[in-house]
Amino acid sequence: MTLPVLNLPLLSSKRPKPYIKPKKFRLWLNGLPVGNVQKSSQIVLQQLKILNQSRYPYSERSQLLDALRPTIRQLLLSLKQPLHRANLPLSDENNLVAQLIQDLLSEIAHGYKLITSDLMEKNSRKENDQLLLRESIYLSIQYLARSIVESYLIYTAPQYDIWRELHQLYRYAEYEHIQNEAIDDPYPDYVLPVQYTIDLVYKRIVLLSLSAPYHLMQNEAEDIYYLVSAWTSVCEIQELEKKHISNQYGVDFATDMSPRYIPDNLEWEPVDGRVIDISEVKARLTNHTTKILRLNVDSDDLINDDTPRSLKERQQRDMLLRLMDAWHSKLTRGTHREDRGAKLRMALGLNACHFYCSNKATFTPEMDELRLISSTENKQATVFANIYREALHKDRIHENNAYPISPWQQHNISHTGLALSCGESCNNMNIKVGEVVSYLFESKTGLRWKIGIIRWVHINEENNIDMGIMNLSHSAVPIAIKAVKGLGKGTDYFRSLLVPKQVSIRQLRSIIVPSMLYDIGTALSVNMKTKLFYIKLRKLIISTGNIAMFEFETLENAPVDLSQEI
Repeated sequence: MTLPVLNLPLLSSKRPKPYIKPKKFRLWLNGLPVGNVQKSSQIVLQQLKILNQSRYPYSERSQLLDALRPTIRQLLLSLKQPLHRANLPLSDENNLVAQLIQDLLSEIAHGYKLITSDLMEKNSRKENDQLLLRESIYLSIQYLARSIVESYLIYTAPQYDIWRELHQLYRYAEYEHIQNEAIDDPYPDYVLPVQYTIDLVYKRIVLLSLSAPYHLMQNEAEDIYYLVSAWTSVCEIQELEKKHISNQYGVDFATDMSPRYIPDNLEWEPVDGRVIDISEVKARLTNHTTKILRLNVDSDDLINDDTPRSLKERQQRDMLLRLMDAWHSKLTRGTHREDRGAKLRMALGLNACHFYCSNKATFTPEMDELRLISSTENKQATVFANIYREALHKDRIHENNAYPISPWQQHNISHTGLALSCGESCNNMNIKVGEVVSYLFESKTGLRWKIGIIRWVHINEENNIDMGIMNLSHSAVPIAIKAVKGLGKGTDYFRSLLVPKQVSIRQLRSIIVPSMLYDIGTALSVNMKTKLFYIKLRKLIISTGNIAMFEFETLENAPVDLSQEI
């Protein structure tokens, strides 16, 4: 078999000076600056580059890198903290942090690839050398895969040639029949109740890549990356039985392409192709989701009485539903998209959408409610004055109307969505997958803002944004809502949108509310300035980290909370 061709640093022909010994190296690591993560990371990165450019026997290189792994892990965890909730696209400062993370992962992967390359060329049958070869391939794949995860987390493309190296390393392990042999990893990147193997670290990045990572919510790629670890053993990567496949997942080990779905209209002619069978993985996800969510499979409705109530449970529920959607939904585009350029203006977020859909009307739900329920003949002056002052005070919270509009360039459009891009003018926006948007084409007249949701984001090398929008409605009614019974009861009014009819999904009537505040069974008071009525949330349609969309039923009377009655 042809050995993998790996990207390796150029080694110096001279003996390294000083010649670092593992014991002294550990002492040096203990002396790194405390409290300055970026400075420590830069020092470690520089030392790692020197090690990778120096000629060390593979056994000593392994000891040096193993001594470094706990420090690298801690530095990466600390560096990642400011990126968890960072605005996208990243600021210049956060871009430097993201690049430092990639550099550390790249260099530690270089070190283990050097060991792998030496041992593959030596082709030793000694037990220790065989064990070290398995460990070095395992760790090379692990750090290369982590680099891809970090790219997905900030919606950027993985580094050049990284997928090809992953494929080649796995193909070699497969050829040598060592991919399923257990690895004793004392410093795993994440503690898992499964055996650590080359098969595990390769297939979990494969499964993540098949979960539409640019469609995931912010930081969700990492959660799914570890979640799928439990199912890698039933992910099958098989030889091609025929030259052309369709409507299946496939990968070409000879290319730098990630694993992907191969539709019937794609001419896919791989050099070293494999078919990826995730049917059992999908079945296990369904079973796992059913147990956690108590999903009524027959009606596709959540059973109201057993709906998880804690915030953590609801977040996990929604993530699992999105993963099911990615793996079970039809993966070919159902509607034709036309290439069409146009300029449009966009507002980002539920509050901004409400503001522009209401034609910039002042949001005063408490005063509106007071006016609607007050009776001129049954008022006590003192009581009314207190209620009036309280309503006025609560409404002042909503006085901020600074909702910027950004210019976007449309590239294509269909009945269900459109693709857009934005340059430097969007650098200060906080773009999130799953955020609701309202937009208006510059060429159109009138003030009817369309409503959509961000389905995917990709940030290119120039830090500009490419984005896909799924249309929800040609218009929406701005309303105020507050919970009067069920989850969220006791909170004040929030901006919301009443959607009479959706474009991209079958439901006919729904409501868009802030994420995680309410759940199925919650009763809401709906304030339309001139009218008050009550609804009960019946079915969850869409849930993201930013908004939730529910079907509802209208209640004839104000709901009664029996828990408050004596």
